Amino acid sequence: RRAGRGSRNLHPAGPSPADQALEAALARLERSGRPAREVVETGALPPVMADAHRLTEIFFILVGNALEYRHPARDPTVTVRAERRDGYDILSVSDNGIGIEPEYQD
Repeated sequence: RRAGRGSRNLHPAGPSPADQALEAALARLERSGRPAREVVETGALPPVMADAHRLTEIFFILVGNALEYRHPARDPTVTVRAERRDGYDILSVSDNGIGIEPEYQD
């Protein structure tokens, strides 16, 4: 099932711990035989207004894609960060993989 689909609540009752969602995604990746914890760098992640299951799915997909589309000449690195901007917590996920061809970028 894809993240963003289904009947989950789009307006959660309260904040979800982003660090727990990331940890759940990493544990799921490790159970499937992918070395997720050893390639992810992260700092403290705040609670965010999001459905915990969807947030876990998003982290699972992003980190999983980073592992699948790694650059063959480098060890994979995935960075998960949070920053506060204009009163909002912004989560970002970046990696050093093969990237996306310019014609497919928005």
